[in-house]
Amino acid sequence: MDKKYLDLSKNMLNGLDNNENIKEIEHFANVFSKDYSKVSELFHDARNLRNETIGNKVFIRASVEFGNVCSNKCKYCGMSVDNKNLNRYVMSEDHLKSVVYKIREFNIKQLHLVAGEGNIYDIDMIGKVIEYAKSLGINSTVVLGCKKHDDYKKLLSYGASRYIMKFETSNQIEYRNVKIMDTLDQRVANILLLKDLGFKVGTGIIVGLPNTDIHDLCMDLILLKKLQPDMSSCSVFSPNLESIYKNKAPGDIYLTLKFIALMRLLLKEKKVMIPCSSSLGFEGQILALNAGANLISVHFTPEEFSNNFSMYKSKNRIKRSIESVHAIVNKVGMVVSEYE
Repeated sequence: MDKKYLDLSKNMLNGLDNNENIKEIEHFANVFSKDYSKVSELFHDARNLRNETIGNKVFIRASVEFGNVCSNKCKYCGMSVDNKNLNRYVMSEDHLKSVVYKIREFNIKQLHLVAGEGNIYDIDMIGKVIEYAKSLGINSTVVLGCKKHDDYKKLLSYGASRYIMKFETSNQIEYRNVKIMDTLDQRVANILLLKDLGFKVGTGIIVGLPNTDIHDLCMDLILLKKLQPDMSSCSVFSPNLESIYKNKAPGDIYLTLKFIALMRLLLKEKKVMIPCSSSLGFEGQILALNAGANLISVHFTPEEFSNNFSMYKSKNRIKRSIESVHAIVNKVGMVVSEYE
């Protein structure tokens, strides 16, 4: 990683808990500590802001988890390289293209390509799928973790428009403990590089990650404010049955909903897209849309592969069909819209 971005990252992280942020931190902590039933005004404000700045719209993306090979050892994830029981797979170019063609039939205009982190994935193969999707009028978001500078540029050249890289937690000590093979300053440096290269960048956190607390959530919000992403997300920690953290307590869905509303209000100038994560479960996604979220994923990974994509071994994690997405959108009184 270029020293320039590492230095920028370190300066950003070192400046989170400073005097200029004290009032915001106190406000966030107060919201997180309140009973869920007493923050209805927060959700009302977040929902209204979304409707005023972006519209009463839900954006839909088609998620395809095309590979579960990973070189990392994250304690919350069953795709860890240490999991020897997981049946590994990488979808072929032809198979991926057939799924993309199916997505077109549902008139979904955003492809969400997800895989584990590692050098096993052929960037040119992924690029050809992105190029093919583009020819069908479908833009692509990529979720591949930290890559080389040239790989990012190559993905851009093939037509990728968005890149998602969560930082998971702003707690540097816990980040290192959980991720093991990575550091937070390196992660944030990659996010800053992606922004400079011209990607629309998404990032976010896991609410309730073991050994994190409300103060960490406040710092997460401050870091998001500094990063100014185009998409900002939070999933609720859901113990993965194939991970080291399989017996840890799940995160709090109500803290997650508060975090969503605070993100919407904090990042109002950016007009961010905020997903309602599948980790929230069926009812939780409805609550998230009513708290200011405006993005939802439809599951398009073929069943013979998705059963081995370890994320779905997490408690409460769901797979959304296009029919159920439209049912949710109708229930909350929103309108399906194309990405802008």
